[in-house]
Amino acid sequence: MIDNFTKQVAAIKFRILYFCILIVAGVFITPLWPAFLIVWLSISLYWDYTGQSLQLTKDEHKVYNFLIYLYPLIGTLIKVFILTKYFTSIYFWLNRIEHAMWAMALVILLWPAWKSLQKKVGSIALVIIIFSVVCLFGNMVEIVEFGFRYFRTISDSSVFYYTDTLFDIISNFFGAGLGILVILKSVKPKLLTK
Repeated sequence: MIDNFTKQVAAIKFRILYFCILIVAGVFITPLWPAFLIVWLSISLYWDYTGQSLQLTKDEHKVYNFLIYLYPLIGTLIKVFILTKYFTSIYFWLNRIEHAMWAMALVILLWPAWKSLQKKVGSIALVIIIFSVVCLFGNMVEIVEFGFRYFRTISDSSVFYYTDTLFDIISNFFGAGLGILVILKSVKPKLLTK
């Protein structure tokens, strides 16, 4: 019989291998994507190393692990689709899906931190904090990205960058809300009680 420690080590080895494959694939997509995947992997391993992921119940851990693996794969595929010339007609929607999924996945990735924070601030305050932190971070990234694009190419395309940034910010709000709903659905009514 395999003990829990052996299972956890095997799961961590698989996660590292899985992310290494995505990182190598990401090198061919964009230089920032592998860096993002490394940060994503590091945060998830940090929760395992510190034991914070153990705060999640068995059912919560299943949802957490599923989304920890799913988002990087889908994000990589969406990036490939966006960069492929054949998908230019649906770029707008692929980009919205990418940003909404990113915000939702960030809520899920930080689930162990939210779980320990809930004990200190209560459930309603926690939902407000989660939504605010994820949207603030996502929107800050969008504003910086807009600034880089705008000052790099001051032209008529600036209008496109402005509307793209606004839609990305809206997608971040939607994704953060969706991530909160995933957590609420996974933890049932327990989160709504102090």
